[in-house]
Amino acid sequence: MHDDTTYRDGGHIWDIRSIREKAAGLQARCIEVDEIEGADTADWLAECVWRVQNCDPQEPVILGPDGQLLCGNYQVARAKLDGRSNVMAVRLSSMPEPVISIVNGK
Repeated sequence: MHDDTTYRDGGHIWDIRSIREKAAGLQARCIEVDEIEGADTADWLAECVWRVQNCDPQEPVILGPDGQLLCGNYQVARAKLDGRSNVMAVRLSSMPEPVISIVNGK
């Protein structure tokens, strides 16, 4: 899960509250998003938001034999955003053959 209470630059960690306090009272100006260093890292979030908004909420999520969510993260997120407490689901009785099997570090 993304931690939005801190900002990290690799060698340091800041509490976002202290950054907001330091920015309080500064004059805001309109800038192009492409001018912001690091804004490209938000692309994955924008894509996820788009996928949640545009997923088919009626498509069942797929659970593994142990109940683990295998496919349907966007449907689950959409249900939560829509205030629904349930989704349609199917549960596999066994897993299909893997495309790649990593055993003992191989």
